[in-house]
Amino acid sequence: MPDTHTAMLARDDSDSHGKASDIATRDMPASLSAEVATLCAMFDRTVAATPDRVALRHLGVVLTYREMGRAVAALAERVAAMVAPGEVVGLVLPNSIEFHVAYFAALKALATPALLNPSYPAVQLSPLLLEANARAVLCSPATREMVAGLAHDLSIPGVVCLGQETIRDLVAQAEAPFELRPAAPTDPGALLFSGGTTEFPRLSSRRTAALSLRSAVISTCGPRTPMVKCSSLSRRSPTSTAS
Repeated sequence: MPDTHTAMLARDDSDSHGKASDIATRDMPASLSAEVATLCAMFDRTVAATPDRVALRHLGVVLTYREMGRAVAALAERVAAMVAPGEVVGLVLPNSIEFHVAYFAALKALATPALLNPSYPAVQLSPLLLEANARAVLCSPATREMVAGLAHDLSIPGVVCLGQETIRDLVAQAEAPFELRPAAPTDPGALLFSGGTTEFPRLSSRRTAALSLRSAVISTCGPRTPMVKCSSLSRRSPTSTAS
């Protein structure tokens, strides 16, 4: 299975929830602890604190935190219209600006993002989407036709193709109130598939595959500035980083 980096995420394990939270926040003021209780809260805090700072830079395209925040909010509305809270959204995206926007949009929509390798052919993606019971898929232009075919075959009602033009449109979209509750520390943060080095990838048991939004480790840069880093499951394209 390709490498995946899921920094800042702790396993959805009842024995680890309290320990992870205590380690991450025990030395912080109560107000700051609430602001970094989840990845979404950390992201929103950074957007508000440093809106003009560069958030993502990839293949000559640059997005500030303000722009990323607008794109995430706009896409979250679309995702929330396609899936109910807790339902799975498949992310078939390479390491890119689009992946980061899609990931945080899924979290804000209270969906469960399933991280799928975009280099897999349809015959490998199909059983993974089926096992995850995905109700929507976010993909790139490179995989649009394949994903559309899979969605038809598997009766997945929602497909959104994300490209640079789409992200620009999302950034330009008028802001609107978001009606869903904020993400909670116990909400799932990701679904992962693992087959080791010899087996076909499969969804692990929920206690190890459903990652919590509770922060396990808080990295700091300067005076109490949380940093979030994540990437998709692909190793074949340049990595972009949310910093």
